[in-house]
This record gives sequence, C-alpha cells and structure tokens, in this order.
Amino acid sequence: MGKEIVAVVPSLRVDAVGAKGLGVSRSYFQKGVKEGNVLLNGRVAKAKDEVGEGSVIEARGLGRVVVKAILGKTARGNYKLVLERSA
Repeated sequence: MGKEIVAVVPSLRVDAVGAKGLGVSRSYFQKGVKEGNVLLNGRVAKAKDEVGEGSVIEARGLGRVVVKAILGKTARGNYKLVLERSA
C-alpha cells in the first residue's frame, strides 16, 4: 500500500492528476505522456484522457498513482481528489 494524499487539481486530465500525484511539474509529465511512457488503466495514455475513481496512472521511472476518490469541486472550480502514490 502506498502513501495517500489529498490533492487539488485544475482538471481531471491524466497529465494534471499524474503530475500532482507523483510530485513533478505538469510540463515534465506531459513530455512523458507524449513519449508513450505513461499508462492509464493499462493502456498508453493520451494527453486528453481523463481519470475517474479507481483509475490507475503508471509512469515509467516515476511510479504509480491510484485515484481513490473524487471529493468534488472547490469554490474556484478545481477538483479535490484522494490519491494513493506508490513506487
């Protein structure tokens, strides 16, 4: 079992959630998506893919993030998520 974190992200896109969950910049994570190094639920992720509860994001060399829960939207329209990060 990994480390559980509560994160606020601007969208449910795989690059935003993966970057926040793994503690890297979104632009760095986007580069990994473009190069085919990121899997969403076992298949190669595309930049426009969105996550849902139970989604698994795996980034080669960085680790894995599971979306445990989507808690809703903040007052500013961002999404509040519970993520589980593992190496």
